[in-house]
Amino acid sequence: MTRMPRPVGPRPSVDAQALAQPRSPATPPVPLIALVAELAVVLASCLVVLRGLAPTYLLTDSFPIGTDSTGHAVGIWIDIANPASILPGGWSGAMFGGYPANQLYPPLANAIAALLASVVPLAVALKLITVLPVVLLPLAAYAAARLASLRGALPPAIAAAMVPFVYDTSCGICGGNISSVIHGEYAYSWGLLFGLLTLGCVDRLLRTGRGPLLTTLLAVAAAWSHPVTAAWVLVGALVLTAFRRREWWPVNRRSVGLSALAATMISALWWLPFLWRHEWMPLLGFSKRTDYFYWLLPASPLWEVTILALSVLGVVTAVRRRQIFLVAVALSSALAGLLFVLIPDGSQLFNLRVLPFWYMGRWILAAVGICLLVDLALSRLAIVTLRPWRAVAASVVILVMSVLIVGTTWGWWAVAVRADSTTSGRSSLLGIEIPPQTVGADEVFAGFESRPDAPALASLRTLLVDAATDLGCGRLAWDIGADSDTGEPTFGDENVLWQTPLWTAGCIAPITGIYVDSSATAPSAFGAASLVSPRLGIELPSIPQYTYDLQVGVERLRTMGVRYYLTQGEAATSEATSLTDQLTRRTSTGSWTLWEVTENSLVSELAHEPVVVSPRVSDGGWDDLTMEYGQSNLYDSVALAQDGPAGWARVAPGLQPPALPTSPAGIHDIETTDDTISFSVAEVGRPVLVRVSAYPGWSVEGAPALYRASPNFYLVVPAQARVTLTHGKTPLDVVAIAAGLTGLALMAAMALTRRKSHN
Repeated sequence: MTRMPRPVGPRPSVDAQALAQPRSPATPPVPLIALVAELAVVLASCLVVLRGLAPTYLLTDSFPIGTDSTGHAVGIWIDIANPASILPGGWSGAMFGGYPANQLYPPLANAIAALLASVVPLAVALKLITVLPVVLLPLAAYAAARLASLRGALPPAIAAAMVPFVYDTSCGICGGNISSVIHGEYAYSWGLLFGLLTLGCVDRLLRTGRGPLLTTLLAVAAAWSHPVTAAWVLVGALVLTAFRRREWWPVNRRSVGLSALAATMISALWWLPFLWRHEWMPLLGFSKRTDYFYWLLPASPLWEVTILALSVLGVVTAVRRRQIFLVAVALSSALAGLLFVLIPDGSQLFNLRVLPFWYMGRWILAAVGICLLVDLALSRLAIVTLRPWRAVAASVVILVMSVLIVGTTWGWWAVAVRADSTTSGRSSLLGIEIPPQTVGADEVFAGFESRPDAPALASLRTLLVDAATDLGCGRLAWDIGADSDTGEPTFGDENVLWQTPLWTAGCIAPITGIYVDSSATAPSAFGAASLVSPRLGIELPSIPQYTYDLQVGVERLRTMGVRYYLTQGEAATSEATSLTDQLTRRTSTGSWTLWEVTENSLVSELAHEPVVVSPRVSDGGWDDLTMEYGQSNLYDSVALAQDGPAGWARVAPGLQPPALPTSPAGIHDIETTDDTISFSVAEVGRPVLVRVSAYPGWSVEGAPALYRASPNFYLVVPAQARVTLTHGKTPLDVVAIAAGLTGLALMAAMALTRRKSHN
């Protein structure tokens, strides 16, 4: 038997781990004609979405009107004026007597808008940050499907399925759809955009070990976009990790583990303070929606049967073909529907907030079902000329049907409208009833400048700017009422004065604002505002709204540290004129008059000694206690304290505190900045109330301690003639920043290692 000669030279090395790695089927290259067709479908889907967002007005320098975006403009302005506020420990005096900027509200979307504002006007940046996540959602869905190695007709079909999702008005302010972003709920949509991309990258990383850095960056972007969407991404990533364990554990576990660790540490920059201090967020008190069938199956019976049948077909197809990405979508969608039912009433999370995942999952899976049916139909036809178009045939069907339905709903063309008693105002397409769309982007994005009363708004803006220059800075409350003829809000927006920090460079700041869940002072601020204005721009169950009573209201404004009060019209001006001992007229223009609250001060002496609530009330329960106390006639004269010196009286929660007189401290020389308050006293040892929102990070010099007081201010007992309160970073903030920097360093190390390995 002849032996084969042994090869000469070094023996080739064998990587045992490489041999152990299961082979994933390689994704075949997409033919050029099919790729062009797919991208055309994706582009068409994006353009159809853009069609519903008033593209004519997106680049005009006019702020959106009549939505939460009026207030979000202030959040973007804060990031521009003070970029350091994006880091943990940031503070702003732009609303509520001060609040922790970017700490209890997701920071990424406003930070992106602040960057855009460096090249375009702020109003344009705000509108772009509003529309971009929904316009780009089809592209993100397509990219996620490609990253997850879905082949054939699925990627463009999933992209096309985003069109009916974003136009779905089943829940107008839940998040993710056009109706929601028009109302200013754009952070949620950014979370969906980055979330889809993250899940696609996670799937690719688990299968191939490729793209750990991109996966990390997208995961952080999703985590910083919105807490609810971040939780959805985490669930999807865990499902993918569990189902693909045999693929990533033998070889890719190092890349997967380092990427997950880096993403977690960088995300902790915002999440660690947010989770640790969530008790400082006032409970907004949304009532749980319990009409489950109405919300989970909102369309007509025919539509629901069709969508559910297609979705079930999509799930079966995904399971049989082991399309793990789609299985993760199906499981997270089912979990969202289950959570909608199980989330308890009165929790911090409103159960409507999880519905977008249910809706989006249904549309994606229905698209998969349509792909299967169209593919079967084309196979039966066996027409050779159709073969190059099979990859996009299903997505074209989805897109055409979506345009027909969306165009009918949004009035893009004339249709027959039935007006009988059961379908009043509903359009009919192919025998299917379609509810009309009532919110239009044109009116919102045209902005204040397009209104007939734009000159009056400019005049009011000038009045406040002049007041800031001539009279000085201070907090503002208002009663600008409504148009006497139409009953509509003045300038079309009750909240136009939320933008006063933009007009006055932060000198005059509203006592109310948009970030209601970012300050424990918010409930008291809105309660005071309701006393001096019959019309408020925000209504939440937990926010007290009292009956209009100007005399009581002005006293409450004084308690909240409000300096300026603005009225519109003869009736409001006449009533304010009658309170000569409480209001001083300062300036006016047109029908608006600016008043100054007498004896207002951010630092004040107390007529009565503070009373400590005992046993101690937790940070989370403090605002509930003070809201109840706000009904008391002692609210404006006796301050409740969470803690205090042993000499202060004690009272059980819910009981009336004793009114014990105390001597004045003789306060003078008050100086304030955005995050400091300094003052002098003639007599040390006397209690002093500092009307700045309490929150971790405040420290004091010249007094032994700070004591949280009603409603959410600070009490100090000066030990020196000069006292200074300063807001800075806490040890928790430093830990969060250190975690973020460590995560960035880990990413840099991963990049260097991969570069050396590649070389």
